[in-house]
Amino acid sequence: MSEGRIDLGRVSTIIDVLNTRANIQSDQLSYAFLSDGAEVDRLTFAQLQRRARAVAACLQEMKAQNERALLLYPAGLDYVVALYACLYGKAVAVPAYPPRMNQNLRRLLAIIEDAQPIVALTTSAIYTRLQRWFDQAPGLKSIQWVVTDDIEIELADHWRENGANGETIALLQYTSGSTATPKGVMVSHRNLMHNQAMMRESLKHDDDTVIVSWLPMYHDMGLIGNILAGMYNGAPCYLMAHTDFLQNPACWLKAISKYRATFSGGPNFAYDLCARKARQEQREGLDLSCWRTAFNGSEPIRAETLRQFAEAFSPYGFRPETLYPCYGLAEATLFVSGGAVSKAPAVTTFDKVELEKHRAVASDRLQDGVTLVSSGKPCLGERIVTVNPQTLIRCDEGQVGEIWVSSAAVAQGYWGRPELTDETFRARLSDTKEGPYLRTGDLGVIFQGALYVTGRIKDLIVIRGRNHYPQDIELTAEASHPALRSGCSAAFAVAGEETERLILVAEINRERRNSIDMNEVAESVRQAILIEHEIDISAIELIRPGSLPKTSSGKIQRSAIRSAFLGGSLNTVYRRQFTASPMVSGQTVQSEDALRTLGSLRDWLSLECSSRLNISPNKIDVDQPIACYGLDSLAATEFVVSIEESLGVQIHIDKLFRGAPSISQLALLLHEQLQPEPPGHGEAISQNIGLEGRQMAPHQVIPPSCSTKNERTDKDDRRTREAFKTRPPVLHPCEPAPWAFDVAA
Repeated sequence: MSEGRIDLGRVSTIIDVLNTRANIQSDQLSYAFLSDGAEVDRLTFAQLQRRARAVAACLQEMKAQNERALLLYPAGLDYVVALYACLYGKAVAVPAYPPRMNQNLRRLLAIIEDAQPIVALTTSAIYTRLQRWFDQAPGLKSIQWVVTDDIEIELADHWRENGANGETIALLQYTSGSTATPKGVMVSHRNLMHNQAMMRESLKHDDDTVIVSWLPMYHDMGLIGNILAGMYNGAPCYLMAHTDFLQNPACWLKAISKYRATFSGGPNFAYDLCARKARQEQREGLDLSCWRTAFNGSEPIRAETLRQFAEAFSPYGFRPETLYPCYGLAEATLFVSGGAVSKAPAVTTFDKVELEKHRAVASDRLQDGVTLVSSGKPCLGERIVTVNPQTLIRCDEGQVGEIWVSSAAVAQGYWGRPELTDETFRARLSDTKEGPYLRTGDLGVIFQGALYVTGRIKDLIVIRGRNHYPQDIELTAEASHPALRSGCSAAFAVAGEETERLILVAEINRERRNSIDMNEVAESVRQAILIEHEIDISAIELIRPGSLPKTSSGKIQRSAIRSAFLGGSLNTVYRRQFTASPMVSGQTVQSEDALRTLGSLRDWLSLECSSRLNISPNKIDVDQPIACYGLDSLAATEFVVSIEESLGVQIHIDKLFRGAPSISQLALLLHEQLQPEPPGHGEAISQNIGLEGRQMAPHQVIPPSCSTKNERTDKDDRRTREAFKTRPPVLHPCEPAPWAFDVAA
């Protein structure tokens, strides 16, 4: 669909675009959903318009115009329909994800407390599970719930024009990070339309654009960079659950090859995962010559990752110039800058000593330098400057400063936070009063006209594309063991070979310093962080009481602590590095043996689990829930992949961990699958480990006129494994409340 046939300059909202496309491209594919590599659901532009209007009619009857509407869906086209329904109903969409454990529930409740939605849209299956949480979480119970399964399509005839324009707030995009203080970015239709125009210009979307995305639908990169980009450009958009990608990275590449995608991408870790995990036999038959733009953003972009990916897949038609590094953030709607399409990424090595002095000086000494990948240039009248964060004076080219952005895509501010909005979205240079600018909190340098991101002025930690606030991690650590002093710890990230690594430095209590088991403290901290934040810690350093660097007002100096950690100048009493250690000879149980008896299968699973956790196998209690030990997202995925490859079975992550099975229960389930199974026996085993069936909620809350066909019992059962900032699947915490395992994303 060419821009000439739909004048994008004459429409002011995404809904205007959908209406036009539904009229002139009515039978063309808008979105398709993939599961196990096959298309399982699809919508044309006309079908999407009608389904969205039917749900929007319900919202209008509930008087949800200009009110917030929470979206809680698994990955699937129901999410897409609900998003457009909010836009049609002039309700402010609040994209979220179904909680799977206590931490996720707390974050959801914090978003509800902040956004104050009057309505929530979801599926019957998700609503049924959430009902069990209502007594423990009154914030959920107070919302009007609309179960959108099979809402009668005829309700679309009752939809009324809503008067939305460019200034209308389209959605609140909650930034991933602090659970205690979530921030909802107010994104208007004008913001969305201008950001889409920027991406069309920079990414060279055209009539032939085809999109494949595994990115979470509630995340700005998946929602705006792929779903809405498909609508804006009239491009077919093939979507999949991102846990499918994590479990089998090759499925992403196979979808690109099969559907001849021209545009697809993700954070840096996605390319690293493909290069490392896609096996030779999985690569056979790939044809990636169709791929024109492989965008890479959301976390530090590593030149080595780009090189390894290009080398790994060049035999299958992938071209190095397809790689497209870019930079963006939710506060700027999404996209800020990017490289040149069909040109190899610009990579520059800078003098490390000069860079530490906030000066960018190119160097040919690769071993002693810092190699950075350029995030490209601004477009469509956007201004990007770097500014001294102390003096608020603009930096000269080649000087490192905070990245400030000015464009029509900069969002309206933070919901309900006027002071923080003024500080972040309306900054001005102190000498010239030029502005307003968005303060990104990121450090960068303009070098030869291009932007290079060098770090973060804020303390935000980004690991595998997910944002983590250090204060949340520090609170978790301090609560994990009484030997740690309250308010005297620092979490930060340091560069690793594949992704950033999480480090924790903490003071020990003076009265306990001679009586505690340091290894026990380290293990407690590690497990608590794994369970609560779904990331593994690389190192923990316990230091003398009173020695943690703080400001005169008592603020933790994380940057100084990080430098002291790297320089080895902390007053350390104990240091533990969590690295993989080789198995003791003779311990490994071969998978061939594991097939023979229930006992050997249980022993093999214990070894597999302990190897992912980097702990001794004798610390695994086969009768305790696996969740007690805390696997991070990739470790959990690798555990599942190992089971599938070694035993020749297929088992999805959501099914595997729902109900908190132990090693013994998991071994029993797998053993039954590997044996000739008597009729009906598999169902009994599933019930024993809590894999309960799903039923329609008996008293679902929907407007009286918004009738549904209740015969469906969650057609997305196999697709309810979504999680990000990305949140990949994770094992649930040990000994939770009885309802903690009933909701799986």
